[in-house]
Amino acid sequence: MHYLERINTMRKLPLLLLAALFLITGCKKNKENGESTTALKRDNYFIWDYMNAYYVWRDQIPQSQTPTSESPLTYFPRLRNTQDNWSMVTDDYDGLMSNVQNTGKSFGYSLMFGRYVDEYGNDTGERFAIVLHVHPNTPAKAEDIRRGDIISKLNGSPITDANRSQLVYANNISITLIRKDDNGIKFELTKQIASAAVYLDPIAEKKLIQKNGLNIEYMYYSDFLSTTSNGVNAHADLTAAISGFRAQNVDNFILDLRTNGGGTTASARHLCSLLAPESVVKAEKVLTKDISPISTSTTKFDKNVTTNLNLPGAKPTIYILTNKYSASASEMTIAGLCPYMDVVLIGEKTTGKYYGGGIVNIGTQGLKEPSLSNWGLYAMTFRFTNAEDFPGIGEPIEPTAANIIPEDFQNLKPLGSEEDQCVARALELSTGVAPEPGIIKRSPSSKDGRIFVPEVLMPAGVPHGMLITDTETGL
Repeated sequence: MHYLERINTMRKLPLLLLAALFLITGCKKNKENGESTTALKRDNYFIWDYMNAYYVWRDQIPQSQTPTSESPLTYFPRLRNTQDNWSMVTDDYDGLMSNVQNTGKSFGYSLMFGRYVDEYGNDTGERFAIVLHVHPNTPAKAEDIRRGDIISKLNGSPITDANRSQLVYANNISITLIRKDDNGIKFELTKQIASAAVYLDPIAEKKLIQKNGLNIEYMYYSDFLSTTSNGVNAHADLTAAISGFRAQNVDNFILDLRTNGGGTTASARHLCSLLAPESVVKAEKVLTKDISPISTSTTKFDKNVTTNLNLPGAKPTIYILTNKYSASASEMTIAGLCPYMDVVLIGEKTTGKYYGGGIVNIGTQGLKEPSLSNWGLYAMTFRFTNAEDFPGIGEPIEPTAANIIPEDFQNLKPLGSEEDQCVARALELSTGVAPEPGIIKRSPSSKDGRIFVPEVLMPAGVPHGMLITDTETGL
């Protein structure tokens, strides 16, 4: 039996509430109360003040949890609300920003990790990874690593907790893959792969599907990148893609946001402005309402975008594929388009993370102490709804019953393939033509009866569930 967890496989993950850091510094006197405080306590005072000023759940912060001299990684969780699974502190601010800004070296694939257990459910200590998608023009793509491949060995040895990080962080590795042929029969192959500083294009797949006389464009969008990543302007790249779709006289559009855990509000706004009707965009209609403890503001469509998909109809239809790991900026995109487009969801209910905030460097932006610049804070400071106040608190974003299709990680098909049940359903709704008999194939179970059961996912590009405001904020 397999139990799965997915980690960010694109960049080095910061230590997000995972480990304590003991920072040894000299003490100094606090001028206001005369107490001797350490650098850690100054970090915690900043966190305390910031959370009490801007945090969405600031009224519910336990006032007994005043700052201590312990690590912020230990102190911060006591301030975080039980409804909040996303706010965090990190002792690797640069690592977090590298993650968000998509910089550094990568193999170019996104993985889901899993563990083997014995017949009694006991952990055997051996691990494996499933390839969820591969970015174009990356080392993984050059080595023909494919969606659905299972990485079973690393450098000829079993994968364990002790070495599995090398699948993400190492410079050069050898991996053993288990792949299925067209008949569902497994075979093994070995690949040598070297990481490189590459642009992880969030448009991991795009293709034109011509069916029943219609031009239907499919696009898999892996995460909402900040504007410039590894020297590439992600917004300009996305604009060029949409411009190309428009030139093909697209009748319908399938946007795949499965496992897209979020990113920046600016990128969500940009994508929505490229997809919504031109009349809506030019009129700068309200995309979202952003509700904070201090005020309510609005984010409007960007009338300055240079192209538009221009789907037919006054309120055109768009098909969006989701699963329970589609979060934050993905949900902002779905909700923001709903008043102006007929948004048809296919797949699973989304995460339900309708909150966002800025990333603050505690040392340079908060305390003005560069020696503490390794510390960062990401706290939920606003909740979003669309122009019609959807979604409400706790209100789900989910497909209708007829369009619910659970994600099948044991049977992943190529992105955009008609063998993918979600893509097939979108094509059926778009064209009115049911899939051809036998086109959706179910691979036979493995001989040992092992199955895939997902546990925890985090998306490529940014830590799962991130919705980051356009600018970093501080006190």
